[in-house]
Amino acid sequence: MFGLNMTLREDINDRDAFVLRGRYAWGSSDYSSASGQFSDLRRKSYDFSLVYQHAFELSATTLTPEIGLGYRRLDDHLDQASSGGYGRNSMYSYLLLGVSTRNSLNADWMIAPRLTYKYMLAGTQVSRLSEISSSCGDLHNSQKNGYGYEANLAFDRKLAGGTALSITPFYRYWSIKDSDTATTVCSNFIVSGMEPQNTTKEVGVSVAYSF
Repeated sequence: MFGLNMTLREDINDRDAFVLRGRYAWGSSDYSSASGQFSDLRRKSYDFSLVYQHAFELSATTLTPEIGLGYRRLDDHLDQASSGGYGRNSMYSYLLLGVSTRNSLNADWMIAPRLTYKYMLAGTQVSRLSEISSSCGDLHNSQKNGYGYEANLAFDRKLAGGTALSITPFYRYWSIKDSDTATTVCSNFIVSGMEPQNTTKEVGVSVAYSF
């Protein structure tokens, strides 16, 4: 997958700040379920978060915990998996708790690991059954239990004019429990369904330019 990242930072003073992060990703992914395993399915996702940070200056590093709220949307095109497939939209709001450090490697490079835990506050799963048949309504399931975490290891290089280049390997994970059971109408029949427990894993490298 490919992605675009955006970060806006508003410093309150030399220790406190608000940080707005946004990410849009698109491409293909692998998918597995009880019905089989599939590759190269189209996927796109959006993720936004707003956090408050407070920095602690320690003897050898800067330790920065953060707390905030986030929103994530994931769109899967399961209609590519089989003739009876359909699109699926997953939307979560979550509480975010994180901590990061910044350590100098030399005069030009810094290393900045960051670990984030995400607790799902509310979620909705939309199964686009109307894509199978126009006589079917979409299924809307509520999801209440889930969590995620993200690990980043940024290597930052100072450039001219106060700019910087950042190379960041990352790992992202989500685990969502079974949803509730919802109903819809399909060809005058009442259809019930639920979204079973599922996980999402992402591994990659991001490259960013700061100014």
